[in-house]
Amino acid sequence: AETRTPVTSAIVVLGAGAFAILALTLARRAATRRCANGGAIGTQSGRRGPKPAPGTLPAALEDVQQRIAAVAKEKRLEHAPRLVAVSKTKPVALLKEAYDAGQRHFGENYVQELVDKAPEMPEDVRWHFIGHLQSNKARYICAVPNLACVESVDSTKIADALNK
Repeated sequence: AETRTPVTSAIVVLGAGAFAILALTLARRAATRRCANGGAIGTQSGRRGPKPAPGTLPAALEDVQQRIAAVAKEKRLEHAPRLVAVSKTKPVALLKEAYDAGQRHFGENYVQELVDKAPEMPEDVRWHFIGHLQSNKARYICAVPNLACVESVDSTKIADALNK
């Protein structure tokens, strides 16, 4: 009988509670396997320049990106899963720090926070709405610049409201 590595969804907290990253499906074995030098197995992130200081948000973000790349390589995926930084209740300054470290996809739980944060972030940010959406708030979500997707469509009523 074949033994399979369990795959688990993970939320990785960056730094000292900085904000959560939805890491999608990380294989438990690959997430714990390390190189001899203590770094994660996998390729470097697309970031250029010096390595970020340990314990900082950029260093934590790079670690998560390396772990995702390692799983993608191990599973021979054509493309690595997309990393969505969940910015729930965190200030825009923290999001900009992640942006400066190369993060471009951000997820938000609350309609009002997404509506407030989106105009304060650079134009190339891709927004994901990940919270429960009420049909009466769909028009506000649709007005968000660079909305990549609504991850939480759970009824035809919501889909119809978004389609208007």
